[in-house]
Amino acid sequence: MLLQFSTNSFLHFPSYQGKLPEKAVKKVLQMLKKSKMDLPEFLVGKEHHEEKMEELLDLDSDSLRIVGIHGMGCIGKIVIAKVIYNKLSEWFDFCCFLENIRENSESPYNVVKLQSQLIFDLAIGSFSDIVHVEDGSRKIKNVVEGKRVLIVLDDVDEKSQFDMFVGDSKWFGLGSRIIVTTRNKVVLNILEAIYNKNNLVDVCRSYEPPLMNPNHSLQLFCYHAFRQPFPLKDYALDAGYIASTAAGLSLALKSIGLSLLGNTDKASWKQTLKDLNKFPNKVVLETLRRSIKVLENQPEHCIFLDTVYLFIGEDYAVPFYMWEDCELGSINAIKANVLRSLIKIEDDNCLWIYDQLRDVGRQIFREENKLLREQSRLWRCEEAVSIFNNHSVRLLDSNSSSILA
Repeated sequence: MLLQFSTNSFLHFPSYQGKLPEKAVKKVLQMLKKSKMDLPEFLVGKEHHEEKMEELLDLDSDSLRIVGIHGMGCIGKIVIAKVIYNKLSEWFDFCCFLENIRENSESPYNVVKLQSQLIFDLAIGSFSDIVHVEDGSRKIKNVVEGKRVLIVLDDVDEKSQFDMFVGDSKWFGLGSRIIVTTRNKVVLNILEAIYNKNNLVDVCRSYEPPLMNPNHSLQLFCYHAFRQPFPLKDYALDAGYIASTAAGLSLALKSIGLSLLGNTDKASWKQTLKDLNKFPNKVVLETLRRSIKVLENQPEHCIFLDTVYLFIGEDYAVPFYMWEDCELGSINAIKANVLRSLIKIEDDNCLWIYDQLRDVGRQIFREENKLLREQSRLWRCEEAVSIFNNHSVRLLDSNSSSILA
């Protein structure tokens, strides 16, 4: 949007109309600050997410609403938040979208930068510099007070990170909406316990996006690999197989599709499928690695690896007693994995993990323990047979890093 003002634009207003130009300028500045977020070139299946989010946001209500989007990495949480932000921003007086809060929260300097961005987006006119994080929280309170705002906090991992930007529900004007994306549902559970306690209607609500269905997965893959929503005739079978390896994760579908864009070598496509059946896509590996890394040196990490290697599809009671005997605090450790969307417990009490997360977990473990005989867990039959045929085996106590000698 390009706006051009004459130098004399406001010179001929009668004195009783002196505030009109000022109001006009404020309105223009307010509109300019409502910039849209950049979205992926191709969006597939967004209608379902829009419908669900609008239902949870309950835009007809004048009460505050906080809606959390939670789930594993690569599932498309931030894209959903951006779609909703772009669609609904005009409903609000002021809007702000803060990205990568978990990563930026490691540095007070970066937190202050985000707080400054929030104040800039929600304020008209100048404001004093933020001295430190607590000072930023106070100034945010003063800026948002009484305003109908839409705020998106992306990738919040702890309640304290939420508090640095949204300290108290009483700060905000009627009809304000706050959207939080997170991999850690503990954050949303805490917010629900605080905000829903004395309200007839739930102020804080949560949404876990489902994986993309096979049809949408193939369509998104084809958009990136062929620049159209369906495969070329000679690639239909390979495209279907390759898209299925992404297991419904939008980031994986995009990354794999782009890696094959313009590639007409059928042998290369088959090799890609073969590689993906053995090793996860590099972009997905790095994204999901961050989800798993937070568990390092904790009992939750051991339980995650045991499940990845040994107990997918098993009734969780089977490993539960083993973990308990190993003093891994199994109940809380299992729950921590579930709340971080790393492990799921199905209705039949069986343990389940997303395919891509399973593959990434196995790959990370293999990278850290390159020699087979030093690995504490084996999942490929041929590797296990090789170890048993060529090495003696001994059992070690639960604190040992390896069961092989």
